[in-house]
Amino acid sequence: MNRKEFRRSFLMLIFSAILIVFLWFIFYTGYRWFKDFFDRTFSPKAVYIEQSSVYSNKLRDKVDRFIRSEMIDTKKVVLNKYEFYKELKKNFKFVKGVRWRLDSPSHSSVKIEGVNPEFLINDKFVLGNKKRLFPKENFEEFNLDSLKKISIHDGFISEKIDPKIYKSLLKIPNKYFEDYDIFCNGINCMVLSKKEDVLKRIFLVDRKLLLNCFEEKFKSIDLLADDFISRKNLDKKLFKKKRLVFDMRFNNLVCVKVV
Repeated sequence: MNRKEFRRSFLMLIFSAILIVFLWFIFYTGYRWFKDFFDRTFSPKAVYIEQSSVYSNKLRDKVDRFIRSEMIDTKKVVLNKYEFYKELKKNFKFVKGVRWRLDSPSHSSVKIEGVNPEFLINDKFVLGNKKRLFPKENFEEFNLDSLKKISIHDGFISEKIDPKIYKSLLKIPNKYFEDYDIFCNGINCMVLSKKEDVLKRIFLVDRKLLLNCFEEKFKSIDLLADDFISRKNLDKKLFKKKRLVFDMRFNNLVCVKVV
């Protein structure tokens, strides 16, 4: 191949690459325009509704009626999917997501995904992965006994849980919810009270400990507590009304006291 032919081939290659990029850009722009236009000018005549992780028949009926009212029964010429989603979330806080599928120009499927329950709070509320509290009655079909149970001071109970408290709860291994009664007394104070313990041991931990090798450090403190009790030969009768508290909120120090 001489120099002239090589130059011609090189220019053809460059031109082809530019053409491919240009065509891809046109296709992608057209797709995005069509999708946006469809999302804002959606007008289904029939809709199939599926609800996932919604654990109350009463709530499912309410969601079903709302969707059919907004998408079919109203006299709207078109349906703005963005506005619909905003209204759905406003009316039903437990909704975590919505998936759409166009089965035909006039038929659509919509899947509603609810919040996943994670904790039972104060035996009244369910805390899910939206960091929001819901009345446990909203989960009548869910096995609430399978949830991790925790008590939280009333001062920290609101519609949404503090993100720092939520993150701390996630750091507590599952087995501690089985062996301890856990009480959250604030963002930086978690109280673990050992179940079926004659000496009624209580451990105070802070957020820093929970977020940094909690299980390893707590295990060593629990062994230290056993050693402390055996060496001091504590009278168990004393703890019929008293409690043995191990405060772990200090650096390289554990404060032990009887309260």
